[in-house]
Amino acid sequence: MNKIVLLRGTAAAVIAATLAWILAIECFGKVYYVAVLLPIAVFFFLIVAWCLHLRDDGFFNAPERRRHLRSMDDNHKAAPDDGRPSADPPLSLFAPLDSIVTRSGEPEMPRRAADGGMAGPALFVAAIELAVLSAVLHLVSGIGASYFR
Repeated sequence: MNKIVLLRGTAAAVIAATLAWILAIECFGKVYYVAVLLPIAVFFFLIVAWCLHLRDDGFFNAPERRRHLRSMDDNHKAAPDDGRPSADPPLSLFAPLDSIVTRSGEPEMPRRAADGGMAGPALFVAAIELAVLSAVLHLVSGIGASYFR
């Protein structure tokens, strides 16, 4: 793993943990809420990292213009002679005329941010570190185990 990704992830985790601690103590008045806010930060970091990955992968790109689909063959009967509907419709209803079905097209150029695409892995590292911190705080000092501590 890249050292810069690890440092950025750790910095994001430290900032999120500090904000969770300040919000729990100053705004909510109980240390219990640290155990609530840390998993929320983990979830947020994972969602943002996943969306960045999908953006870089080309998932959010607009699909290419839809190609003409073949129309159904005129000689294909919708219902056979016995009157029951056909169980297997022709594939020409679903497949493009000149190629296989693609996802949404490949991205024109790789869309990377100024950081070279390290934000997603850094957020993933931060989420892992926050999850470990939350588990350690719960096991060692009992934060989140009881509301009345």
